[in-house]
Amino acid sequence: MNDLEPRTSGPAALRAGFIGLGDMGGRIARRIAEAGFPLTVHDPRAAAVDDLVEAGAVSPGGAADVARASDVIGICVATDAQLYSVGSELRPALDPTKTVLVHSSVAPRTIVDFAAALVATGAVVLDAPVSGSRPAADAGTLTVMVGGREDALDRVRPLLATYSRHVFHVGALGAGAAMKLTNNVMLHMNHLIALEALRFARSQGIREQDALEVVAVSTGRGVRSCRTPSITPVC
Repeated sequence: MNDLEPRTSGPAALRAGFIGLGDMGGRIARRIAEAGFPLTVHDPRAAAVDDLVEAGAVSPGGAADVARASDVIGICVATDAQLYSVGSELRPALDPTKTVLVHSSVAPRTIVDFAAALVATGAVVLDAPVSGSRPAADAGTLTVMVGGREDALDRVRPLLATYSRHVFHVGALGAGAAMKLTNNVMLHMNHLIALEALRFARSQGIREQDALEVVAVSTGRGVRSCRTPSITPVC
């Protein structure tokens, strides 16, 4: 867990808002609330909102109300269409003092278009998809891949520290979304390769459990880069 203390008082305090309290968004918002940041939340599901209110958040109404009450507005919705819809609701309440942090896993082009629709407000948009399991979200050890202005990222780092172990600035707006896709391609290809390897093992009369036990303590347990100086190449 990151030991960075949240800034919860004084002129540098960050007021947080969060929209989209689903499987990952709810866990992220809970980490923010438990760290002591002032937190305002919104979700169409009353039960999801009630859970966060019990954790210390407040819920004044809709998405625009969240934006008015917050310096940093996190968004974690499921689809491109939902992100555009939230952007439309936020627009009247945004101004140059606010940062919009998009955790949704959407297309890079979607992030660029989303930000373009808000540019007249002066608010800064960062795309910041996350990687990690539910337990990682609960433990505050997610990885965050950020695209956009680095100075804006520096401003929100105390907030990110409540739910992430690693934060990477990977480029301009949209690069975070592209990095998430890159990570997911590698993840799913690794899964496919593992399944094919187990299929081969079974065809040779090897039990799947035996194969998994051997691989767990052998070089097949994970991919190692031959270009990483600190790791002995296994290629």
